[in-house]
Amino acid sequence: MQPSNKVERVLRQAMDTFYGPADGFQDRLTALTTVLNGLVASDVGLDARLLHSDMYQLDAEDAENFAGPSVAAAVRRRQTPVTYINVYEDRLMAASVFVLRDRARIPLHDHPHMHGLMKVLAGRIRVQSFNTQQLDCNRTRVTHVGAEKLAPVIMGPDDYTNVLRPQHGNIHQVETVDGPAAIFDLLVPPYDTCAPETGPRRCRFFKEMHTSKGLQLTVVSQHKGYWNDVAPYKGPSISLYSNQQNAI
Repeated sequence: MQPSNKVERVLRQAMDTFYGPADGFQDRLTALTTVLNGLVASDVGLDARLLHSDMYQLDAEDAENFAGPSVAAAVRRRQTPVTYINVYEDRLMAASVFVLRDRARIPLHDHPHMHGLMKVLAGRIRVQSFNTQQLDCNRTRVTHVGAEKLAPVIMGPDDYTNVLRPQHGNIHQVETVDGPAAIFDLLVPPYDTCAPETGPRRCRFFKEMHTSKGLQLTVVSQHKGYWNDVAPYKGPSISLYSNQQNAI
């Protein structure tokens, strides 16, 4: 079955990349980033009001979907620093769009035993990543870890997809540069799936600390000033089928 739209093409290529034969993985990853590089805001049906207004109105259909049929057709909704849009998710991968207001950021966090791919759809972002030893998801007593701070990356819609690997740049934060921004985010596998020998993949938040032992990242329960709301996905419909079971 041929993909009917760009989003579906990205997801089908991701399926082939991460759940195909081990041989040729790097070539397939390159093919995936090439497809992602061509993704633009209109491909995901991004609502421009999310970027350019502190207040916006849900239309009648959205209001009913999110709050029930008894809600008035026009609902004024104050925006949070970040809006999350669920594009697609199953047991193999998760795709979403994050809309960040001006001066907003997604705080320092990890993708345990996961690949993360980010493509900017609007605005500009700064990605600060760290290399570190892989945290064991089941070791809840781990409170800090040594890290290497990588050079920050500034990205816009015309830039290549940023790839965060299980052992490179896995702990990272994202912040806007000179205005609001929107990013397409692909995680393979998704959070809460089981990683071999370590259990469920849980997202951890971190704080950067400079100690006598050098740079350390300390696990924190949450980041003050960060919260998000959700908005509906308005892009094309997606239909994927797979009998594959295990990630490489």
